This record gives sequence, C-alpha cells and structure tokens, in this order.
Amino acid sequence: MTSLPVAHGDRAHSILGASASSRWLNCPGSIALSAQVPERGDTKYSAEGTVAHEVAELALREGVDPLMYVGKRIDGITVTKEMALAVGMYVDKVNTLAASVGVEPMIEVRFSLAPLKPPVDMFGTADCVVPDRARSHLHVLDYKHGKGVVVEATDNPQLMTYALGAVLDLEEKFEQITVWIVQPRAPHRDGVV
Repeated sequence: MTSLPVAHGDRAHSILGASASSRWLNCPGSIALSAQVPERGDTKYSAEGTVAHEVAELALREGVDPLMYVGKRIDGITVTKEMALAVGMYVDKVNTLAASVGVEPMIEVRFSLAPLKPPVDMFGTADCVVPDRARSHLHVLDYKHGKGVVVEATDNPQLMTYALGAVLDLEEKFEQITVWIVQPRAPHRDGVV
C-alpha cells in the first residue's frame, strides 16, 4: 500500500467560516459560545470526507480517474473503491462543466471576504469554481461525501458565501451564479447533482 502526500494545503478555519455559516447566520450568539468550546478531533467520518476531498483534488489536478487511488493511503485512511466511485461523480461533473465552457476548473479556491470589511477575518476554500466569462455565468461546486444527511443547494449559505468569495477573488461581475452540490452518498429527490 502506497501513502500519498496530502493535496490540501492550509486547513485553517475562520471564526465566521462558510461551512458554519448556516449556524452563525441563524444564531449570532453561537459565535461567542463556539469560541468557548474546545475543538474536538476529527471523527472517522469527517476524516474520511477530508480524504475524499483530497482524492478529488488530486484527480482533478492530475487529470486522472479517482479509481487509480484505490488502495492508496492518505492521512492514514485507505481509499476504497466506493470512495473513488463517489468522488468520480464529482470529478465527472466538474470536468464536464469546465469542458462545456472551455476553461480549466479552479480547484480548492481560497478566498477572503476582507474587501467587505467584516468584523473578523472571513475566509474559506471553495471546492471548485468555473467562471464562464462568455456567458457571464459563474459556477461554484461543492462535494459532499457524507451519507444520510441531504444538503440542499437552494439558498445554501455555505455555497452563497463561496460564490461571494469567488466574485471578490476574481474581481469580476457575473450576471448569473449557479451553485452545485454533488452528494452521491446521500440520495436527494433531484439526484446526485
């Protein structure tokens, strides 16, 4: 079994991070309360999700099928065929969308909301951004590896924060923004995407 280097760079988290935006937007008091709670370590599920994201990043950057990572170890977790097939659905969506607009997908896009002068550092990392400049259409994609917890794309605060960050980072205006969630392991009435 071969261990692979971690694809992800800095995994810093913002106090007002996009992934927790649903919580802190709906309950501002949770910000101060969360600061008092000691950080808990990764669960086996969150660690597996992190590795699935790393497989996706590696596959997209290297232009390969995620199945080539089956049996490899990343951060102490062995990539399974089931993981690679799920990640493959996301990789296929990203590649198909990027090819349809004729651009390279922007993978793991780190952004800051500093231009908006928020009260604290607000930053995050979008899984994928695909700017379709010809049609003034920005696509923001997010991969969810979890089982059983369906995530809605419509009015999703996390994805809207990623979209805002991408617009600020690209310093461009887009007439249309579409956010996508790919969640192959949590059946949604609208499908995997």
